Amino acid sequence: DDELVCMACELGSYSSTQTDDQCTSCLGTMTTLQVASTSPSQCVCSPGYFFVGTGDTQSCQACPAGTYSSLANSSKCTPCPQGSTSPSQASEAAQCAPCDENFITEHPGATECLLCSDPNAGTRMEDRTKCWCNQRYYADFETYSLGYNRTCKSCPEGGECLLDKIYGTKDFW
Repeated sequence: DDELVCMACELGSYSSTQTDDQCTSCLGTMTTLQVASTSPSQCVCSPGYFFVGTGDTQSCQACPAGTYSSLANSSKCTPCPQGSTSPSQASEAAQCAPCDENFITEHPGATECLLCSDPNAGTRMEDRTKCWCNQRYYADFETYSLGYNRTCKSCPEGGECLLDKIYGTKDFW
């Protein structure tokens, strides 16, 4: 007594007929949203990719660096938060890695982290969105910028400098 057992296709594949004993894989970077899919039209872009085009010319494109797509079937990628970036094809927000110490991004979705250009400037704590002047230095307000190209000057004699500002000490002013 030969009994036919129907097996559901796994994620990323489909079977168009119940008589098929094999599942067909979705093309390239596509997957399905559920097991037991029955049509190639149920194939969607995998996490880390998004749909481009319309109708029969739809395809999946990798999320560019600085963005991610955590869900299958996305129509766009989400920018990584300011202070972090990601490789292309990022499939989850956790792949948006914080910049290293003394490196920042100036906006969400940045493709690279930028080194604070002044050797007397750096990042503070876990904040990778601004360059701050180091202790004993203050921000040059003529070229003031919180970005990577911040310029810092030595604290004048008799002054105390902290967090970009000059504070007077006795007999300073």
